[in-house]
Order: sequence, then structure tokens, then C-alpha cells
Amino acid sequence: MPQRHSVRKRKYGIKRQIRKSLTLPRLQQHGFTHPQNGYWLMLPQDFAILVAYETKAVVQVVLEVLQRTIGTVGEGPCGRKLWTKLSSWECAETGLMSSSAAERGLKDAVSRGYLLRRVSDGRLEYAIKWKGMNN
Repeated sequence: MPQRHSVRKRKYGIKRQIRKSLTLPRLQQHGFTHPQNGYWLMLPQDFAILVAYETKAVVQVVLEVLQRTIGTVGEGPCGRKLWTKLSSWECAETGLMSSSAAERGLKDAVSRGYLLRRVSDGRLEYAIKWKGMNN
């Protein structure tokens, strides 16, 4: 089993390096995609506090949940999603972090009160904990 874990870790590390080498220079040269030309995400003002004071893993998983909920059309308020099915492997699959970092980030984000977690259809779902809202 330890060998299998090492292969997965290397796979996600390679994917991260490829993504960095292909997309980061393009972003630096051409800039960000404007919302009128693609998907967009409106971030809460409080998110800057997470970026400044939380671990990278917590920030990344909270951003992933934001993208998959309010960044997606759904059945919630203002036509956006409230909950999203998400695993640590799916977070790692984005190429932005390892599965162990994603697992740690999800656990810490829930325990610190940034995310809500529930089980639905045998899978974990996450939602942003919004001030003044019962999800």
C-alpha cells in the first residue's frame, strides 16, 4: 500500500507541475479571463482574511467549495448551489494540492467553522457556512 500512495502523490505532483508550467505563464502574459467570457465567482469580502491567516490547504478547499456552490447555477438563493459533493481525491484531481493536503484542509475548514459537512447518498457534501443563514 505505501507504494500505491507514493504513485498517487507523484501523479498529482506531476499534474500540478504541468498545470503550473502551462497555465501560469499564459495567465501572466494574457491576464485573467473576464467573467463575460467564462465562469465567474463573486468572493465574500471575508475571504481575504482566510488568505491572510489560514493555511494554504484550508484556503484552497474553501475556494473549491465556493466555486462548486455559489460559482455554479443551482437551486439555492439567487439561483446558486448551496451544497456540493466533494472528496479529498476530487480536490487533488484539480492539480492544485495533494490528496493529503485536501483531506487536512477539508477537516480543518469544517472544524474551524468555515464549511458545513453532511452525508447525502453515501457521499460527503460540503457547504459554505454563511452568516445569518441556516444551510
